Amino acid sequence: MPTQLLSRSCTTGWADWVWGDLWLRPDALVRVARGWDATRAAAKARRQRGGGSTVDLDMPVPSEAELRDRTAATARSRWIALDDIEQARLRTGLTTSRLAVVMRDGERMKLLWLKDDPAHDVLQGVLELRLGARLRLR
Repeated sequence: MPTQLLSRSCTTGWADWVWGDLWLRPDALVRVARGWDATRAAAKARRQRGGGSTVDLDMPVPSEAELRDRTAATARSRWIALDDIEQARLRTGLTTSRLAVVMRDGERMKLLWLKDDPAHDVLQGVLELRLGARLRLR
């Protein structure tokens, strides 16, 4: 599985308004915070085009080293090793979708993204294969 961009509107919870890029790698789910200025510009551009997905299919795919450097640069970024996920809940809401995971060490993390992004469908397929009954869909 190649690295794939799933969303550019990903946040780490309802109190986090800064969008980030959500990447799926063969071994990890990676959320890289974009910063407040980039969030405001992206949200404005999305409104001006009438909504839709935030994913840019022409965006270059970063290397593992680039993603690790970017996630280490800010506390709002996340590196979620797929093998370390103990259980997960994946949900689609009216405007946003979300993934809540419990890691093997007990840590809990949440990611949210705009519903128009392809993250939910891609993650459902990947996580069903990896987690089986440990994935709850809502």
